[in-house]
Amino acid sequence: MQIHDIINTLIKKFKYTNYIQVKGENISDQILLDMNCYKTSVPEGPFDLIYLGLTESAELYEDIKKALDALTDTGAIVIGNLNPRDSSDQLDKKDSWRAWVTKRQYDFEITQTVIDTDGGVGVIQKGQQVPWEKPGASCYNYYYLNFYRKGLLNLISLDDFINWAYANANSDPIEDLYPYVPGGLYGMTEGYTPNLNVGHYDAEDKSNDFGHPTGEFAQYEAYIFARSIADKYELKTIVDVGCGMAENLVKYFKGLDTTGVEVEPCYSKLVSNFPDNKWVLSGKPNDTFEHHENIVGSDLVISMDVIEHVKDPDKFIDYLISLDASYYIVSTPCRNWDDYSPLGPPSNSCHFREWSYQELHRYIESHFDIIEHINNRDVDNFYQGNLQYCLFQKKR
Repeated sequence: MQIHDIINTLIKKFKYTNYIQVKGENISDQILLDMNCYKTSVPEGPFDLIYLGLTESAELYEDIKKALDALTDTGAIVIGNLNPRDSSDQLDKKDSWRAWVTKRQYDFEITQTVIDTDGGVGVIQKGQQVPWEKPGASCYNYYYLNFYRKGLLNLISLDDFINWAYANANSDPIEDLYPYVPGGLYGMTEGYTPNLNVGHYDAEDKSNDFGHPTGEFAQYEAYIFARSIADKYELKTIVDVGCGMAENLVKYFKGLDTTGVEVEPCYSKLVSNFPDNKWVLSGKPNDTFEHHENIVGSDLVISMDVIEHVKDPDKFIDYLISLDASYYIVSTPCRNWDDYSPLGPPSNSCHFREWSYQELHRYIESHFDIIEHINNRDVDNFYQGNLQYCLFQKKR
């Protein structure tokens, strides 16, 4: 995200209606509010959002004081270039972080946060903060900044900012920044790039984890949600399509009639590890799904983090429809925005594609009636924080 994306996100979150930029390179044409808003000095307010474009600390410090006087009670001041990563970044009077640090030391009646993106984007709002605990002249030394960077700047990750900005919101950060363009396959926006050379994901192979565990930690909150649905609607027969090594199926669906569907070599391992449970051999990995009459008409079909591994998701959807279940639950990663291109391809080499929340909603809705669609972005769980899951039924 660039500084104009941060500004536009704040405009959306707080429903700001006016904005000005004071000095610096004019970015007004990239801001959502259509108005002549470039100024060479801070005018009298009130203003919802003020972007201070200077990078020289002494003059910027004075502009911050004036901007606070011109700010609405719920408004925000945005400042760039606050997180230099090399001492050479301070040349040519680009030392705006020093003005920021002065306010961090001595101003109790504002909040200050630097978002770790685009060189460090700072947001000031009226409120209360605990000032930096070690004030003094040494705070203005770059090497001191480098040592105490997180606390001195009050630095947060882009992911933390997005989670805060979109908490309890009905909008989708991917689509706010990259508006949906109809015409893409499988509900994706036009222009999305999938992975073309995808290997089969072996649930037993820990080298495929990409830093995330398989086993009972993977998708466990989606399984807990699925069990709650089974209990709520008194569902007794459960089919898990792409159950992996089935730790979660066995753990969370005790007492119910379960069948796991998997490909080789995972299928043979399941038969060996859980001989008292029911298992069905699926088709070709990533591609085909074999029909088994004995699992048709179950109460609930679940499929956790499978669709992103399927070359042609339409085949996956057709397979779900053929199972003729009363309810379905599908989970899949909710495409993120900070660790790779939001328009693909996925960084996980075992994923053909990854859907944003709205894209998955459109795709599922085109085939089924959606009952509930949950974006798990705000859950305090490293492994589950970008998972979405959808509860749906066949169209009536």
